[in-house]
Formats: sequence, structure tokens, C-alpha cells
Amino acid sequence: MASHKKETVQTSDGLDLIVEVDVPAFPPRGVVILLHGWSGSPRHFDRNISALITSGYIALFGPERLATHTFVDQVPLQNRDPATGWTLGSRGIFDGPSLAAVRAALVADAAAAAADTVDVCLTRRPPAADAAAFVAEATRADGAWLGRLMADHTALDWRPLLRAWRGGPVLVVVGGATKCHDPAGVRAVGELIGSDATTVEMEGGSHWCYWEDAPAFNKVLLAFLEGKASE
Repeated sequence: MASHKKETVQTSDGLDLIVEVDVPAFPPRGVVILLHGWSGSPRHFDRNISALITSGYIALFGPERLATHTFVDQVPLQNRDPATGWTLGSRGIFDGPSLAAVRAALVADAAAAAADTVDVCLTRRPPAADAAAFVAEATRADGAWLGRLMADHTALDWRPLLRAWRGGPVLVVVGGATKCHDPAGVRAVGELIGSDATTVEMEGGSHWCYWEDAPAFNKVLLAFLEGKASE
């Protein structure tokens, strides 16, 4: 039968990471690494792991050599950049004042800030139990530190790296109805990477489309993985 275990690995700078590994009952076809986003946890992938295991992939939250990559509703730069005219980043955190407002909210009322995040990352109101679970996971983290992490994250400009991409095949998933980012900015990830990128737009999809529209997302991901495995 399929197995699940937790391990701890240490990064090169001494940080301990909790790794969760789900392995199918039969010889696996490959490894899929699931890395959650800001204020999230491995629980965000509960709707995806079973599909991966059933299809014969090890679902691993942790480090591994990567043959392909998948970017889900991500932009190459969240901030607006007047120097280059870039305005296709985040719709909510895109400059100093908007970042400061989020950081203040995280400290003043972490639960309310987490509930706002759930609302922004989904297109439909989730069941109350699921919404409460998302908030509970997010508020396990210190609000001030989440703010510091976002301050680093929103200023990172990945455009030069993407233009020089040498990391192999990439699946770019666009949430067609995302409230977090400009969909054109998400598509720009694939445009910057070029021929190594396959861009798929999920109609009506959200920032957390892998959770909200899990069956459709799993189908897109597995088709990409199986297609690249056969090449």
C-alpha cells in the first residue's frame, strides 16, 4: 500500500526543513516536488497528492534534482518597475505603500489577514471548514516574519534569470480569473523562457487553482509530466 512519512533535512545555511514523502505501492514512475507558497503548508496539496500517487509518482515536499518545473500563477516580478515600464505583477502588493499595509495587517490581526489571503487566492468561497483550516495553517507562522518574507519576495526580479533559462522544460499554469496577479504577467513567464515553456491557462482558475480546481489541474500536470517522460 502507499506510504507516507515525514523527514527533516538541513539546508546549506543551517535551516531545518520538514519533508513529507508519499510513495505509491508499486515502483514509481518519477518524483514530483510540491513547494507551497507564502503562508502555506503541505496541506495545500492534499487534493493533488492522491492523483499523483495513483498515477505512479512519488509526491515529495523537499529537495531533489529537477528534470522539469511547474510555475502556478506566478509573475516574474510582483512590484511595478517604472524603469522598465513593468506593470503586470501583483494586483495587491506592488510597491512600498501596499507592502507596508499588508505587513501592518499581519501584525495587527493575523487571522483576519489570513482570511483575506484565502479570499484573494480563490475565486469561490470555500466551505467553512476548509477556510478555517487555511487560516489555522497560516497563523502558525509569525505575522511579522511573514511580512519580512513578503518584503523580500515582492521585490525579486526573475526576468533576467527567465530570459537565460537553462533549467529544462517548464509548465506555466495561468489562473484565468486570478485575483492575485495580472494574467498577462503570468503568461510573461512562459514568454521570457521561450521554447522550453508550455503555457496552459485554466479558464476561471484562481491563484490556488491546484486546490480549487484540483481535478482539472491534476489533469494538466499529469499530461505535462507524462508527455515529457516519453520524450
